[in-house]
Amino acid sequence: PEGLQLQFFHASGFVHPQVYVITQEEPWFIQPYEWGLIPAWCKDEKQAAEMSNHTLNAMCETVFEKPSFRTSINKKRCLVIVSGFYEWHTIGKKKFPFYIHHKSREFFSIGGIYEHWLNKSTGELHRTFSIITTPANQLLSVIHNSKMRMPLIFQEKDEKQWIDNDLSKEGIALLMKPLPDGELNAYSISKRITDRTQNSNSEEVMEPCIYEELKGLTLN
Repeated sequence: PEGLQLQFFHASGFVHPQVYVITQEEPWFIQPYEWGLIPAWCKDEKQAAEMSNHTLNAMCETVFEKPSFRTSINKKRCLVIVSGFYEWHTIGKKKFPFYIHHKSREFFSIGGIYEHWLNKSTGELHRTFSIITTPANQLLSVIHNSKMRMPLIFQEKDEKQWIDNDLSKEGIALLMKPLPDGELNAYSISKRITDRTQNSNSEEVMEPCIYEELKGLTLN
């Protein structure tokens, strides 16, 4: 659609950006979906807006039970195509942003689930998704030390399985695990990413930034 932006250097989930995904139903297309899953059973715009702010992520441990996610995890899984993501390291009351990317691939996929919601008052169809999260691997447990979580990142050999229509519940559960160590790189970046007086959606936000407080931090 005209005006649609699909290249981001940084985008907050709470603005519900359109992101490229590959869905289980149409695996031959790469298409834009809105971040923040809206279940098909949402009754109106108010409920849909509230829901989308609470469904940016779906924990792998509870995704089969949550009413918002349990239909999608079985029948509507997707691959979210990204070149990297951001997490924050906490020291006392201070937070330090990191950019994390794949060592060997420019783009990689994060496991997601999706849903279509029809706004009955406008007739508009919303295509939306959530990102699955897992416990952190070694690298992310050091970086994201406050929550110890990470996105569900697939090894290349597992990507097609995730969107396989014949994948069983047991097979889905087996794929929802932390990425093995050694496949990601990370470095600290400027706090411009959280500065509301500057545009964080710029290439400069990804530039490395060294902090005195992080000099003792070991990532490898």
